[in-house]
Order: sequence, then structure tokens, then C-alpha cells
Amino acid sequence: MLLLRCFRTRMAVAIPCTTLGALPDAPHPLTPSSAALPDLSEGTRFDTHSKEKTLNWLLRSFSSTVGKKVLVALSGLGLVIFLITHLMGNLQIFFPAGDTHPGHVTAMDDYAHALHEVPFLGFLEIGLLLAFLLHIGLVFSLIADNKAARGGTGYAVSASKRAGDKLAGLSSRTMAYSGIALLAFLVIHIAQMRAKRSLVHGPEAQETISTLVYSTLSSLPMALLYVVGSVLVAWHVFHGLQSAFRSVGVNHPKYSPAIHNVGIALALLFAIGFSSIPAAIVLAGAGVPILPPALMP
Repeated sequence: MLLLRCFRTRMAVAIPCTTLGALPDAPHPLTPSSAALPDLSEGTRFDTHSKEKTLNWLLRSFSSTVGKKVLVALSGLGLVIFLITHLMGNLQIFFPAGDTHPGHVTAMDDYAHALHEVPFLGFLEIGLLLAFLLHIGLVFSLIADNKAARGGTGYAVSASKRAGDKLAGLSSRTMAYSGIALLAFLVIHIAQMRAKRSLVHGPEAQETISTLVYSTLSSLPMALLYVVGSVLVAWHVFHGLQSAFRSVGVNHPKYSPAIHNVGIALALLFAIGFSSIPAAIVLAGAGVPILPPALMP
């Protein structure tokens, strides 16, 4: 009876049911409720806010000293992998060319031809350049941060290095100077080899890569420059490898000696491997039969 009075009263004078003590009307089952529908705008705002928080966290993390060291370590390890493959290709100059390409002089020419047949070689070169620029920029940034933290007194060397491995301490103190010298050498190397790709590859090729290397390094001053550059690469890798593993948290008495030995082995590999090419070219010019006869002028 109360509900019926409420219904009749509302139909007659539109008095709210609550004034008569009745329960509020429930929504019609076919009427959409705003509470039942998902708020897409709220979800979009949440996703955007979450992405912004993640991006801000990444920027803060990798702009910190630890984050910069991690990026330097990762880019440095990538460059070491490139150096290993680059050395393997360069050492092909000691072997004669195959029969597939009659115009090739040494196996280095075969290697270069196969390398240029890789369809995504351009993307690899761009990635290598970006890793190289990132590595250099972050290293200079860390040097500046280090000097600012120490009042401009120079590159800091940890007490463990000063008290322990003298070679590691020396490489740390000279890291900035050897890096600048290595950068200057790489500019010369790129100008002499990479910038002349059209001379050794493509329809306008005038010589092979091995003959270009031979003609470039046949002079004694240039050969000595490349020997010094090879030593700089080795010296930089020796310190950089150990620093990279420390930056990513691998610094334990159980593993540090092994990392140290690997650094020495890689340094010797790069120093001897890269410098053996200009040394062999100078010796071949003096009459020592150390290179394929087809390479000799």
C-alpha cells in the first residue's frame, strides 16, 4: 500500500518518494548506467601518465653517473665485438684470393666483397657510428663530472687501483689522453680507408681494398702511425674492458682476475694483430716474402 500511494502521489503531484519514507527508484534495466561503462579517458590518462613516469625514470637513470657508466660499458663492449670482426677481416690480407673473383688480389678482397653484399650493411654502419658517438660523448661527460666532483683536479683513480694493480692504475690515469689520441688516429684511418670506398667498390672501382691498404701503409711514417694506433686501441681496450664490467656490477675477487687476464689477452691480440699488417707491408717492400705475391707491385 505504501508503494502504491507513493506511485499515485508521484504521478499526481511529482512529490519525491523519499518524503513518504519509500526507497529511491532503481534504474531501468535497459537504461545504461554511467558507473557500468568504462571510463576510456581515465584509462588513457593513466597509460599516458605511466609512460611519462617510465620515460622520466629512464632519463634520470641514464643521466646519472652510474647510468652513464652503464651506457659507456655497453657501447664499449659492442665496439670490442666490432674490433674482433674487423681484425679477422684485416688479417685476410696474408692469404691469397680465391678463384671466385678473378680481379681480387688477396682474401681481404673476398671478405670485403662478401661484406658489401650484406643487405643491411648500411644500418649496421649507422648503428656502429651511433654507438661510437655515444661512447665518446658519455666518456667526456664522465670526465667533466669527475673533475667537477674533485674540484677540477683531474681524473680520479680509486684507492684499490693505486694500492693494487699498477698497470690498471696507469691506464686509468692516462685514459683521457689515450682516448683523445685514439680518436685522432681513427679520424685519419677513416679518411684514408672508409672515405675512399668508391675507389675499391662499385662500378667506378680502380683498385681493391688490399692494394689500397698496401699503397697507404707502404711508407714507413704511415706504417709507424698505424702501429702506434694499434697500441692505443689495445691500451684503451685493456682498461675499458675492466671498467665496463665494474660499471655493470661485476667486481668480485673471484671474477676480477679472470676479467683482468681477458683484458690483457684482448689487448695483446689487438696490438699484435693490427700492427702486424703495417709491419708486414714494410717487410714485404724490403723483399721479405710475407704477403701473397699478387699483392706486390
